[in-house]
Amino acid sequence: MENNLKSGVCPKCGHEEVYRTTEDFFKVVPRKFAAWFNYGSRPRMDNFICGVCGYAEFYAVEEDLLQVKKEWHRVRTSQPERSSQ
Repeated sequence: MENNLKSGVCPKCGHEEVYRTTEDFFKVVPRKFAAWFNYGSRPRMDNFICGVCGYAEFYAVEEDLLQVKKEWHRVRTSQPERSSQ
């Protein structure tokens, strides 16, 4: 079973009172953070929230991921340096 709100069970409190909407991302994210996402493509978001504890998760709608991959900058992981032994 998935350990996220998409499963219908809250991973934080274990309750099954999970709600979902695909409303505009900017209606859900607090205004002070919206500017962080105000560049390039703005994907539609699936929004999930637990009706008991308020825990929330946001996922880009799958059809919009291709546009994100074209316009956004990918974050590269930093690899630890290898020893020369």
